Amino acid sequence: MICCYDPLVINVANFLFVSVDEVTTIDNASWISLHIYVVQFWKRIFLLISMEKLEMKRTIDNVL
Repeated sequence: MICCYDPLVINVANFLFVSVDEVTTIDNASWISLHIYVVQFWKRIFLLISMEKLEMKRTIDNVL
């Protein structure tokens, strides 16, 4: 799942922070999300770039 966002928000940001997180749901499904925080005029804005469900493989296989 790729989410839509306005690239102009990133271009004019004062600060940019990129994060990748892995979460496990209550039913043991694993998801990985790529999101960006930008700071614009001292206000933090959260942008979800991608959310993908991981297959049941070894951890290193999911990352590569």
